[in-house]
Amino acid sequence: MKNIAIFFFVLFGQLAFAQKYPIHYKIVETTVSNDQSTQTTFYISVRESSNTEKQKQLVLSLDGMEEIDLKDKSVNFSTLKTDDIINGLGSSSNFLGFVQSYLNYPLTFQNKILVQDSAVFNQKLTNVKEEFNLTLLKDEIFLINNSFKSLFHDVYFNDFAHVKPEQLKQSEFQLGAFTYKIKERNKKAWVVERTNSTDSLKTSEIRFDPKTKYIIAKTAKIAGTTTIDGNTFNYSQLSVVTREEGRKVEKLDPHFSAMVLKGSYRSKHFRHNQEVDSVKFEQYISDYGKEFGSDPNYLKIILPTYQTRKDYLNYERVLMKTPSKILVNTYHLINKVRIDSLAMEDFLETTALLTDHYLYDYLQSGLSQGVRSNTQYSIDRMDAIFTKLTDREKRFIGPMKVWSTYKGSSDNQAIQNGIDEMFALDDADWKDGNVGRYIILLVQKQFVNGRTDTEEYNKLEKRLAVLAEDKIKDKRLINKAHLAFVNFSMFEALKNKDPELGGVYLKKAYDLSSKGNIEYEYQSYYDNVFTGAKKDYSEVYLAELGKRSGKDSVLKEYISEFAKSPAKSFSMLKQFYHENYDKAGFSSFLKSDVFPKLENAPAFLLKDLAGQEVAPSHFEGKWTFIDFWGTWCGPCVAELPEFNSLYENKYALMEDKLKILTISCYDQEADLKNFISKNKYSFPVLISDGKVQTDYKITGYPSKVLISPEGKMIPIEFGQDWKSLVEEFVSL
Repeated sequence: MKNIAIFFFVLFGQLAFAQKYPIHYKIVETTVSNDQSTQTTFYISVRESSNTEKQKQLVLSLDGMEEIDLKDKSVNFSTLKTDDIINGLGSSSNFLGFVQSYLNYPLTFQNKILVQDSAVFNQKLTNVKEEFNLTLLKDEIFLINNSFKSLFHDVYFNDFAHVKPEQLKQSEFQLGAFTYKIKERNKKAWVVERTNSTDSLKTSEIRFDPKTKYIIAKTAKIAGTTTIDGNTFNYSQLSVVTREEGRKVEKLDPHFSAMVLKGSYRSKHFRHNQEVDSVKFEQYISDYGKEFGSDPNYLKIILPTYQTRKDYLNYERVLMKTPSKILVNTYHLINKVRIDSLAMEDFLETTALLTDHYLYDYLQSGLSQGVRSNTQYSIDRMDAIFTKLTDREKRFIGPMKVWSTYKGSSDNQAIQNGIDEMFALDDADWKDGNVGRYIILLVQKQFVNGRTDTEEYNKLEKRLAVLAEDKIKDKRLINKAHLAFVNFSMFEALKNKDPELGGVYLKKAYDLSSKGNIEYEYQSYYDNVFTGAKKDYSEVYLAELGKRSGKDSVLKEYISEFAKSPAKSFSMLKQFYHENYDKAGFSSFLKSDVFPKLENAPAFLLKDLAGQEVAPSHFEGKWTFIDFWGTWCGPCVAELPEFNSLYENKYALMEDKLKILTISCYDQEADLKNFISKNKYSFPVLISDGKVQTDYKITGYPSKVLISPEGKMIPIEFGQDWKSLVEEFVSL
């Protein structure tokens, strides 16, 4: 009994001088679920410090953290490798972790037991929010606090603070929701197994110092299942805590952290209502430019800010001075390679650093236009890439180089040599070099020179058909668009010689046409500019079909096309119906025969800026027009003045037939309210729940959707004349 009493006194009578500081810990958490597997490492220390009254106190510090994707071994986020800090902060969890790494959590003794000083910490967190003008939601503040509590319990064991002395005699006892088994007792360490009484899948084994109660080692396991949206997920987490006497991880420099936090997407330090405050931004550059002028994080903050200000002179100036290696995996790199005055040496270095995606985009959307126009610096750059860079870049540029060699020739046999050279390339060259475009261009040149047979188009059709159907390979949709155009070109060549066979090829072109933006890659726009191809061939096909078939058969095709792309094909359907049937019956025909084939508009329940709930069902019997947008979206913001004017002067007066709604996506509510108030916009604004844009299959912004009085959805593609379309539908 005496020994137990002495131990109890030692265990819970801790004095601050009994422990030497700092203490260093490494915590490794491995989380595995159905779709992900990550390992997060935290480096923690407990140190002596002083408060504002210069009194000694303890602080818990998150000195470093790193998350690794165990599936592909990539680093998702790391404060130990600072080059990619600013990129990683786009994730809310990473951002909160970075805020944690800036702060220290104060600890204090209460009744000789070490506890967290939440009041002091909350004030420190408030000060940081105000200093950096950070947007932190209530639940995020809770998460930061909770994360620190978790880290504290990983380094300090105070579970037995209120245990009765007689319980410590037992090898097993109950305490709250946990069952404790004391597996080992000695002067240097106790070993305790802790199990959640209601869940045997949550267990911990903890080795701790009985004198100081600091943990020496800890292993915690959690496993289970959870159901989300009807799907069941298995998950497990293993947490291993080790004390590292000899290891020391340097905490991030506070000045560096301040620079990053002030420039982060969560800070309004030099922004006001989504706009850049020029005075504060210049002060930011003055505060940090000298020390961090070559730091990737600093450059990735000021470069897009110059763009936001439309200060392209300074943007280009900084871009030219920025080492290209710093810009890897950012759109700034492709902007740099496009600068005409960039020296050839810098151009080649920058080009070699482009990812495959950006390299293809630059060559096929940019450089090729200069080569097409015979601009000398573009030709020089093409030649330099081909002769001075690696096989990768040659694969991307090779077909363009072949085309440029023969594109001005009047010798069809010479051109044929170029065509044959490209046909001999393998599938990787076809994908990366956009071979389809350049063979089409050379065959077109042969036709200009007098060629009449379609042999090369036949060969091209067979090759593209394989690439267009390979759903695994990149650029499938581009090859599919080429294939559609080749079939259309065959129709053009045969429509007078063999109308029936020509019609077969036109039907293929129609079937291969993209049905909406989801089936269309934007690089195909440049292919169309070069070759004269169309985004789709429905209008040509349906017009041709009308010459050869009965009107009822053709009408079925128009209805089918409308069901696939209602907004795009509406005017064609209307014109055909008016030309072949009673105009007066068009409205009832749409409602009875066409609208039922459309998808139902997904339901939603969203709040407006006044907190009122709004749902599409509130407007049954009316047309409902929805605009998906965000204050961060340049094209969205640019069209809002005209949109608001239309709403106030026209649409608001049509409320008996038409309801206008806009849904703001990925905006903070406070920022959104300030934006609307500042611009004096009166159109209705709903706040996205993060799900509605997915339900409506929104892939870009702004996006517009019209809902019929019957609840049917009519997506409107970007670039369409939505104003005329809305008025036409509402007037039915």
